[in-house]
Amino acid sequence: MNDRLGNQRSTNTTYFASLKRNPSREGLEAAILQLEDCVKHGLLFHASHLSDWIMFVAFDALREHRPCHQRLRIERLKRLGYLHFFDQEIECRDELCESEDLPRYLHSPPDPADDDTRWRLYTAIGHTLWHEDDLDRFRSNFEHYGRLFHGLSEGFSGRSQMHAFLLGMEGRFAFLRRRDVTETMAKFDQALSLLTDAQRRTRVGLHLINYYLYHLISLYTMPQPAEDHECLSTRIDDLLFEFDSCRVGSSVQENDEPRPLRTLLQIHVGLHRLRKLKVDIARLLHSTGQGATDLEAEVNAVQVDLLFTSAMLGLGSLNPCPPLLREVYEFCAVEGDGFDVNQAKKQLKSYLLMTNWEAFEEIAMIYFRHMGGLVEMLPQREETFDLLVHTRATALHPATITGVQVKHERTTFPVAKFRAWRELAREYERRCDISRVIFFMQRSPDKSIARRKEVNRDTFPALQADIQFWNVDKITELLWQNPGCLPEIYGVIEKWRRQSPVKRTATSGTR
Repeated sequence: MNDRLGNQRSTNTTYFASLKRNPSREGLEAAILQLEDCVKHGLLFHASHLSDWIMFVAFDALREHRPCHQRLRIERLKRLGYLHFFDQEIECRDELCESEDLPRYLHSPPDPADDDTRWRLYTAIGHTLWHEDDLDRFRSNFEHYGRLFHGLSEGFSGRSQMHAFLLGMEGRFAFLRRRDVTETMAKFDQALSLLTDAQRRTRVGLHLINYYLYHLISLYTMPQPAEDHECLSTRIDDLLFEFDSCRVGSSVQENDEPRPLRTLLQIHVGLHRLRKLKVDIARLLHSTGQGATDLEAEVNAVQVDLLFTSAMLGLGSLNPCPPLLREVYEFCAVEGDGFDVNQAKKQLKSYLLMTNWEAFEEIAMIYFRHMGGLVEMLPQREETFDLLVHTRATALHPATITGVQVKHERTTFPVAKFRAWRELAREYERRCDISRVIFFMQRSPDKSIARRKEVNRDTFPALQADIQFWNVDKITELLWQNPGCLPEIYGVIEKWRRQSPVKRTATSGTR
């Protein structure tokens, strides 16, 4: 049974809108692609409901299209593994291996017609092997893992990435057998060397870095000779830097737009970072004690980031509570099963107040796009609106155009500025048939504007467009009510936070 949200109202139903009862093969494929995309980017609150919905409306179609049914099982297996439901993950793997007749593919010669099935089995076994600690069971399944890889045809497109994961698994084997630092690092380094720079910045590369970090951190927490300890520390820091430099996903483009931040991996790697920091603090306190305070401040920053990201992903709404989230709570000293959502909202609000105008405008674009609008960005020289949001006509509502003015004001938006903007915008509004105007604002407008006294004076004729003023409190609440946009918005915030202080200063003006 898939994990379900406690609050179903937060689910974005646009994922389900196009899937009808007993869909065609094409409709089922499209729905499963949406599910796979949700799982890729950590949107597990969507994935749980979408998976259940597919099972409900496409029960007959799944029986007819076996590969689709198996892909559905694999996505559930991945979700269970990512959230650390390891026992359920293994059950899911065993069911899949039995239904696919694993022994047949272990002993049959390579055949391109069998590549997809071998890939599914390879994926299912591989996902569970990263969590298998019993050496005998690991050895048995690892043998199957290798046979499936060698049974692939030479022309299979994902062969190099699968080879990299096989070498990474050999590194895990070395870790489980002897906790050997040199051999473990050599195998993982060899695995990463098989990936191109572009591949290392994709989900495949980031996952391999995550697994590599897990094993290095485990070795780092054990007693090691001084030279091994220093080598591990340097390599861990290098991998953390590499992960941070590419996890926003800006190098991976789809339809000329950056992919969302891979937030679920961020949680896993954040936990690795915390483990290393706590070991470093303990060793500093044991030796000189100097520098521990700086590391403690860094620990606090990572804890806030972990809690905030977990809340943005909606992991706290999953029922039952995932073991991964319990681990986050344990590391961040959160008591009980809960996390203060209000505190997370305050953190989001503080980030919105800190961003520059470019990031704030990009956040507005992401929000309106996720709400189903076609967002048009106007030239920077345009003084009336920054964005036009086009909504398509439906059976109940005609097509509309909303003009959005993004105001990155450090102080209250004054009446005089609003009056000047109103004079400029009136003709543009009439010409473009704008039916609604939204001020997307960091700060609140002057109280007289908010009460709409100024806009109704004789100097301002009756307005056709409805004018709404959204300050940062309302924007924060709207973003929180639509969690599907939060990972991408957090990616924008992260990009801005990682800019150099010089660039921040240069772009801190208003638009």
